[in-house]
Amino acid sequence: MPPKVCIGMMLYNDNPYLRSALDSLLSQTYRNFKLVISDDCSLDNPTGIINEYSDADSRIEYFR
Repeated sequence: MPPKVCIGMMLYNDNPYLRSALDSLLSQTYRNFKLVISDDCSLDNPTGIINEYSDADSRIEYFR
């Protein structure tokens, strides 16, 4: 079944807040969503953090 909700998260140098934001989204009781993360060429390289989460949860898509 396709997700009913699509959440967009835009990033630019947000590493200090990224884990907290992802943990908050993924801990919601509503589970039928897709998270699309778009990184505008951050200088703090969030790719490692995002890959860690997306490897564990297939609802996360990452675009840079």
